[in-house]
Amino acid sequence: MWVFATDDNAVKAAVDVDPNHTIFELKTMLQRFYCCEPEFMVLTYNGYELEREMTIHECGITDRSQVYVHTRLISV
Repeated sequence: MWVFATDDNAVKAAVDVDPNHTIFELKTMLQRFYCCEPEFMVLTYNGYELEREMTIHECGITDRSQVYVHTRLISV
C-alpha cells in the first residue's frame, strides 16, 4: 500500500509499505526523502502523533493515506 507524506516545508514523498511494518520502519523509509534520522522525526496522522512501536495498520493508516512529517530540533 502507498503512504504519502508531507513535511513542514511542503516537501512530498510516497513510499510503498507493508501494513505490518512499524512506524519506525516507515520513518526509516522516509529518511531518504527528508534527510533526517528516524529518531528525530515525528509523524502525525489525523492529528495524532504516531508511536514508533505500533504497526501502520494499528494506527489506522490505509492505502493512500497522508501522514505529516515534523522534525525535532536538537540543541547542542
